[in-house]
Amino acid sequence: MDIEEQNSSDDRDGSTAPSFSQKLYNHRGVPLTVLSTFFFALQNVLIRYVEDEVHIMEISFVRYFFLGPLLIPFMVHNSITVIPTSRKYFLLLFLRGVFGMVAFNFFLFAMLYMRLGDATAIMMACPVFIGIFAKIFLKETFGIVDFSLVAFSICGLVLISQPPFLFGDENGSTSGASFFGAMLAFASCISFAIGNVTMSYLGKTQVSSTVILFYYSFVASCGTAVITTFFGGWSIPPCGKARFILIAIGIIHCIAQYLLTYSYSIEYAVIVGIVQTNEIIFAYVLEFFIVAVYPDTITLLGVAMVILASVLASLRKFWVSKQKRAAVESRDQTRGYLDSEKHEEDA
Repeated sequence: MDIEEQNSSDDRDGSTAPSFSQKLYNHRGVPLTVLSTFFFALQNVLIRYVEDEVHIMEISFVRYFFLGPLLIPFMVHNSITVIPTSRKYFLLLFLRGVFGMVAFNFFLFAMLYMRLGDATAIMMACPVFIGIFAKIFLKETFGIVDFSLVAFSICGLVLISQPPFLFGDENGSTSGASFFGAMLAFASCISFAIGNVTMSYLGKTQVSSTVILFYYSFVASCGTAVITTFFGGWSIPPCGKARFILIAIGIIHCIAQYLLTYSYSIEYAVIVGIVQTNEIIFAYVLEFFIVAVYPDTITLLGVAMVILASVLASLRKFWVSKQKRAAVESRDQTRGYLDSEKHEEDA
């Protein structure tokens, strides 16, 4: 029995209503997703610092390689086995790793051809596809309100990043390199959506978040190692700042990925996808404090739209959960009434 069902049972038994802290815990997926987006944005800013000193694929390998060893002590302490219960789950875990690896590597290559904000804005269109795939494979609801919130947040992201292939560059023309980067970012968006829906399905079938992350780390590390070898990208990072930043990227990625994986296992996939759009906001805030990038009026308007969409999505989650609890209580009360009438007739 999950937490929401437990609360409903307590209400029917006449217990006191759950406290605010209990309600917040029941819906912890949203704040945890926000926290994960901050760490992902911080990671991307740090990648910008070392991309000229270390090959982009080697940076990607470090991210995945750090994830596995950091999970092993936790798995040993909690006696978590990595052996899946069926071939189906093994295939899903493998696919989660493949799509996750492809998504981020496409995103890294997109960053080489366009600005970080532009690439992030395109990748953050994934809630649309997450909702569609979740509707098809997970049978989750995806109505007109969900689609409207997704569209609203995407419009805000476009205003924030102001991609040159839509707004044009300073000379009023579009860039072929930026368009190629946009295609890479779009491929990243599709792969990211499929991977997250797979992760959500695994989480809802009681597969541990730690096991999902372990397979993700193993599959992505092996795949990225092959790609790095193909591009001849192996090198010894220079001493000093570059090495420390690489280690920080690996640790930050581990924290961010665990928070995101756990959020998808306890929350609706489309809600987590919408809240993830806050990553673009954190990216601009970090760039403001680190490299003094000042957003213009259009960017601020986009930020306001994304924040509003996220808040409305969170409120909708509370409303949907309340309606579900009310429906369960009404059904149980009706069933109890019918059962009592039947007993009276039998008597």
